[in-house]
Order: sequence, then C-alpha cells, then structure tokens
Amino acid sequence: MKEIKFALFLMVISTSIVAFASDVETTKNFIGKASMSNKFEIETSQLALQKSQDSAVREFAEQMITDHTKASQELKNTAIALNLDSDIATKFDKEHQDKFDNLSKLNGKDFNDVYIKLQKEGHMKAVDMFSNYASAGDNEAVREFAAKTLPTLKAHKQHVLGLGELE
Repeated sequence: MKEIKFALFLMVISTSIVAFASDVETTKNFIGKASMSNKFEIETSQLALQKSQDSAVREFAEQMITDHTKASQELKNTAIALNLDSDIATKFDKEHQDKFDNLSKLNGKDFNDVYIKLQKEGHMKAVDMFSNYASAGDNEAVREFAAKTLPTLKAHKQHVLGLGELE
C-alpha cells in the first residue's frame, strides 16, 4: 500500500513539473512575446497621453513609456548579443493590432476604462511569463533580464490595479 501511495505521489510531482516546464517559453518565443508586450505598452500609453485627461491615467502612461522603453532596449541588446534580434517584434501581431485599433477609436471615460483593462490584462500575463522564464528559462542572459525586469512589472501590476478604482 505504501508503494502505491509513493508511486501516486511521484506521478503527481512529475506531472506538476512537466506542467510547469511547459508553461516556460523558449528563449525565441519569450523574446518575441516580451518585445511585443513592450511595444504594446509603449504605443497604447502614447495614445493615452494624447487621449486621456485623467491625471492618474496620464501619470501611469508616462511611467509605462519610460519603463517599457528601457526594458525594450535592454531586451534588444540581450537579443543582439545572442544573435536573436530577428525575434524582436517590430510590428503588432493581429491580436495586438486589433486591440490597439479598438482603443484608438475611444475617448473619455470609455478610453480610460479600456486602456486600464488592457494594462491589467497585459501586466497579469507579463508577470506570469517573466516569473516563469526567470526561474526556468533556457538561456542565462535572458533569465537574468527577466529576473531584473520582474520587480518593475510587479509594481506596474499593483499600480494599474489601483487605477481600476478610479471614477
């Protein structure tokens, strides 16, 4: 009976490890997704500075532009050093282009609400992706970049969660 329980325990542990490992991006995918995320944060935040009159939204947007521009350059430098700069996103994929286009059509409170919603969604995904890669990614330099960037992403996530309480 003990052997069966132990075997079941090992199956659960190995299944958990495999599931976690499958959540970790390859370096190539991570670079593509992280650069797309940075690009989206920067461009939607530039749009927020043009369209939003809310001082808290504008302050957040300025911080996004500053921090994600810095992260974007650091990621690009890391990718160049690894000869993976062709994986850096230079234009939006369809999903991000559609979200950007829809956001750009909005104004006032509608704009602020959708911008905040997109920022929440983006930062929730980014924190998970960067956490996973920082702990189990397959390239040391990119793992270091992810680990270094993660605290800033977590701070953004907390900041944007607070913005959702604005009226």
